[in-house]
Amino acid sequence: MEKKIILFADATLFFVGMEKTFFLRDNFELRTAYTGKEVLEVVASSCPDIVFLDFNLPEISGEECCRRIKADVNSMHIPVVIVTDEGREEDLERCRQAGCDDVIRKPINREELIVITKKNLNIQVRALPRYIARMRVNFGPNGSQLLSEYTLNLSTGGVFLETVNLMAEGTPLIVEFVLPHRNIAIRCKASVAWVNHPDMIRNPNLPTGMGVQFLDLSTESIEAIRSYINEENLAPVW
Repeated sequence: MEKKIILFADATLFFVGMEKTFFLRDNFELRTAYTGKEVLEVVASSCPDIVFLDFNLPEISGEECCRRIKADVNSMHIPVVIVTDEGREEDLERCRQAGCDDVIRKPINREELIVITKKNLNIQVRALPRYIARMRVNFGPNGSQLLSEYTLNLSTGGVFLETVNLMAEGTPLIVEFVLPHRNIAIRCKASVAWVNHPDMIRNPNLPTGMGVQFLDLSTESIEAIRSYINEENLAPVW
């Protein structure tokens, strides 16, 4: 399989070195840049599959780099993720106005970085542990006729739904649920990642149902799910 090119751009060696450790074992080719000028040069010469930009890059800011990448017909398709120090609302709005695809905050969380990378590259998230969680989820191929079933587990990458209403792998879904003991509603696009069919059991430890992958989970939703998992001290399962 052809390697995906990921460009990490940050003025601090610590940030760049940290991200490298996350992807050494995956099928990625890593490129680095330390200034906004270097970013634009790498984008023009290598056309990376995704770009992570520090908001405060020297020479040309991450915000301006994003704006130029999205304004160029040769690079406008590249997902751009801007990394901010504090996530101030005015900075987040400037990132959105620049056309970025996602915003994440330092310090970088490994799980969030993997989820955002694979989401923007349309790669199924397989590297995250699931946590035992029982909650009702509404789901369906469109937003007007949703089914309702219970999860057996949860992660920021997706859920396993116990259901006899099985759908084909790759089926696009709308998923919505409320985190238990919290008034936090989650709604996102998703897809059927795999099916545990009674005639073709892929995981004998799970009942009939489907693994569902989240596709466009917002940064706020990722943080809410992570906080719920940590605060409820949920048990991990792989």
